[in-house]
Amino acid sequence: MAIPQIPAYDIPSAGSWPACRARWTLQPARVALLIHDMQSYFLEPYDTAASPLGPLLRNVVRLRAACLRSNIPVFFSAQPGEQSQAERGLLWDLWGPGIIERPGAEQLAAALTPGPTDVLVPKRRYSAFYETQLGEHLSQQGRDQLLICGVYAHIGCLATALDGFMRGIQPFVVSDATADFSREDHEVALRQVARTCGMVNTTHEAVLEIDGRYLRSALADLVASPVDTIALDDDLADHGLDSVRAIQLFERVLPVNHGRDFSELVEARSLRDLSALLSPSMANLA
Repeated sequence: MAIPQIPAYDIPSAGSWPACRARWTLQPARVALLIHDMQSYFLEPYDTAASPLGPLLRNVVRLRAACLRSNIPVFFSAQPGEQSQAERGLLWDLWGPGIIERPGAEQLAAALTPGPTDVLVPKRRYSAFYETQLGEHLSQQGRDQLLICGVYAHIGCLATALDGFMRGIQPFVVSDATADFSREDHEVALRQVARTCGMVNTTHEAVLEIDGRYLRSALADLVASPVDTIALDDDLADHGLDSVRAIQLFERVLPVNHGRDFSELVEARSLRDLSALLSPSMANLA
């Protein structure tokens, strides 16, 4: 009953799921990030050299880095390494003893070690809300949107999205920052979310939305225009960002050892361009 080896597959691309019935917009002031069950036990069945594991890890790290720089709360769900059969409940009938058979396998992926501001949510069922404090944490922090990434898309990620929806929390499932047993299972999960309970977006879309707010905040006293009026593709020079102010902006948003060539910086003329520079450099530090 253990989880079988998972063959490599290509993560579903945009357009492989139906249009979402919801029309919600990801709002950094309202959202929190849930990194769902990214534990060794659940990741070991993947081929480490192939998709979906490589893209999954890179995209989850990228999402987390974006959330951290924008002070968006980050939660990790994880199954405890010690669980009795009674605590495991009916999961025992479908999956056996699970994680307790593998001492140490409850550890999170090395690239995703929780930091001092992250919150670890122990869970024993598919949904990260069931008999946990996740709902209370979100309420206390005034968050009613949840960005969901991790594994497995058609089981725990989907159950969490459905559960959140029924609690009045808008779920946003990230298509290429989730993974599953197969591409078919992955697509089933994305279709179900799109049709019944939430939004499906890509890592690029989510990070761009988060970074847009972060960059507008950094621009606030550098340009003449109200920052909320600056669209992602506006030429920032049209809003008063000259070369001196551009350097000041880079000093604010890029880490000291960002490794960017000067030509890359001067060619970044929009918020979209800046986000493309920002995300890789910050994600590598996560």
